This record gives sequence, structure tokens and C-alpha cells, in this order.
Amino acid sequence: MRIHLFRILVLCFILPAPLASANNTFVQAFLENAPLRQIKVELDGVIIGVTDGNGVVEAEIGTGEHKLYLIDDETKVPVIFSLSAND
Repeated sequence: MRIHLFRILVLCFILPAPLASANNTFVQAFLENAPLRQIKVELDGVIIGVTDGNGVVEAEIGTGEHKLYLIDDETKVPVIFSLSAND
């Protein structure tokens, strides 16, 4: 149950940032009401960063379908999402 809830909350916070740059996207990870700090974020097989104190990591993500993992010690939570040119 915990992992299922975690996936839904993470998926809701994958937000494109068109004002910053056309390809920049913010990933914000929360569990219940608390940001997930110092979590490695892997996108399409590449570690793109570690979440900051607010649970945020920023990366350039192109359009299409992607597989993102949130990694903490031995736990790896997958999130599948897609971005279109209109997002």
C-alpha cells in the first residue's frame, strides 16, 4: 500500500517548467505530506540527480514516454510517465 500511494503522489508532481527552459522539468517527491529528501532520481537508466531539502530535482526531459525510479538505499520505486510537446 505504501509504495502504491508513493507512486501516485510522485506522478502528480512531475511538472514541466516552460518559463525556465523548454526542456526543464521539475520532479518533486512527497510521501504523505513530507518531501522526500536526498533520494536519487534515475530517468531512463541515468541518474539525473538527488532531491534537495524540498524533495525537488530538476532535469532536462524530452517528450515521449519515460521510466523514472526513486532510489533510497535498497528501495527502487518505478514511475512511468509521458510528456508531450503541449505539456
